Amino acid sequence: MKSRKGGVVAGASLVIRNLETGFTRTQMTDSKGSYSFSLLPVGRYELTVTAQGLKTINDGSVRVTLGQASLQNFTLDSAEAAAVVEVVSDSATVDATQINTQTSISQELVEAIPVNGRNFTDLVQMTPGAAVGTQSYYTTVEGARGVQNSLQIDGGSFNSRFNSEQRGGTRIPFSFGQDSIKELQVITNSFDAQYGDAVGAVINAVTKSGTNETTGMAFMLFRPDSLVASVKTVPLDLSGINDRKVRERNFQSLQFGFNLGGPIIKDKLHYFVNVEFARKREDSVPAFGITGDPQSTAFYGTGGMGSLLLTMPGRTLAEENGRSWTDEQRNLVVMARVDWNINAEHRATFRLNSQDYRGLNDIYAGSRRSDVAESGNSTNKFKSLSGVMELNSILGANLVNEVRIQGAKEERPTTPNSTICS
Repeated sequence: MKSRKGGVVAGASLVIRNLETGFTRTQMTDSKGSYSFSLLPVGRYELTVTAQGLKTINDGSVRVTLGQASLQNFTLDSAEAAAVVEVVSDSATVDATQINTQTSISQELVEAIPVNGRNFTDLVQMTPGAAVGTQSYYTTVEGARGVQNSLQIDGGSFNSRFNSEQRGGTRIPFSFGQDSIKELQVITNSFDAQYGDAVGAVINAVTKSGTNETTGMAFMLFRPDSLVASVKTVPLDLSGINDRKVRERNFQSLQFGFNLGGPIIKDKLHYFVNVEFARKREDSVPAFGITGDPQSTAFYGTGGMGSLLLTMPGRTLAEENGRSWTDEQRNLVVMARVDWNINAEHRATFRLNSQDYRGLNDIYAGSRRSDVAESGNSTNKFKSLSGVMELNSILGANLVNEVRIQGAKEERPTTPNSTICS
């Protein structure tokens, strides 16, 4: 910070205030006219600069984004009675010390861009080097497999150590509701030491918090069969016993959700709750014909690939072949967060996220394989509960401390429809 005459301004007072939550912190410039605010939550801020004998500067356009250093320099003029300089331009957010590739997706983009299925990680596909995966709900980055991305939520890992993928798996439609995410950042190449478990990308996201204003929203997206054209498969049918009508797939989807956030104590304690539910149904039919003994187990293979067709109890093989079955996916996600501005030096956050998924006949979700009968399918149930507690503290002019505790419980039982060969 400098005066108009070119000298540095030491001992200037700076007050930064979050425009949404009222969180406030004060800092003084050092002998070189420099200042730094550490561990600020993501959001929009107002910065006020005062110095004896100089004009007061008020900048309400300071933006603190995820994983970036916001640079703001000032030049102060001589004081005049009741004179305040208002700064209206955006602050710079380029961090020259970064050596990796980072792409930030702001809150405005998260809220404005329509995402089919409302999986917020699909926003990663807007970044360089990203592409849609060929199976399930993968997003591949820099040519790596979808399971080789690392998902970080609110500074804590959201990865499953056992399965080496995101918690809940990449089969589920989403693990966090899109409206619960405030900002996200995609980091590729030369990861910092704080990151790990990634070959493709680190997907770093923060969830929304409540503000001093009580706000909420609700939505519903519904696509019934009457609004969706029938999907007609083109199978290899050697016997010709499957007629065209039985191969038509009915399809319908339903998504709804709501969120609510606001103050418990203005400027001190805030809450935010988000709930999202999704259901999708689609019929499938085995795409091959079976000849020969209708009471026997059949194996059908082509091009090095084979499928085993088993009969369900009480049905013959002929009945099993050509019989449609329903693939239904249900997913319920609940996220709750509380933020406590203890004082100017200490700030605490607590967040819980629950995810409950049930996939009926869902062993090949996403790939839409049609060479498996209902008897060869299964029901998947994925449940997870995770929590993160964080305490940020300013202990001195050059000393900060960040304590984070996280815990998670995950269940993934899979039940086959049939284990009997007849």
